[in-house]
Amino acid sequence: MDGKYGPPPDWKANKTAPTGKKPGRIITVSPELGRSFHHFEVKRGVDTWKSDLGCDVEPRFEHGRLIRFEIFGPSANLDATCRAVNKWIERSLTKTSASAGWAKTPAWENRKWTEDKLRQEEKERRQVFRGPVPEDLADKVSLSFLDLL
Repeated sequence: MDGKYGPPPDWKANKTAPTGKKPGRIITVSPELGRSFHHFEVKRGVDTWKSDLGCDVEPRFEHGRLIRFEIFGPSANLDATCRAVNKWIERSLTKTSASAGWAKTPAWENRKWTEDKLRQEEKERRQVFRGPVPEDLADKVSLSFLDLL
């Protein structure tokens, strides 16, 4: 795969990752929660987990989307690596620019939206009384305050 999403054709996450060995753990990224990760984001995470936790992590892409992580290494480090990968997925899904910008839309600020709606309705109600008297009510409303005295 070439381009912004997915790894370039010559990129391999870890040169030391076992190719014929079954992974110790597999962490899948669900399609409804996943997004297109830039391959440098994933590579940075893979390198960090390798140096800090001592496990090889192999990301698997399909059509430019990250679908799973395969973790290879000693069983003592698998749990810590799984926690780190899950935490990275959780953080990356909530910190996208689209999800951060969604909560700042005017309709999301419920109090402000309600106040604006009430102001608009009040303005429309007052506008009814500022116009001329309708013809069908002109002869019915002929009393003035002085006529009542």
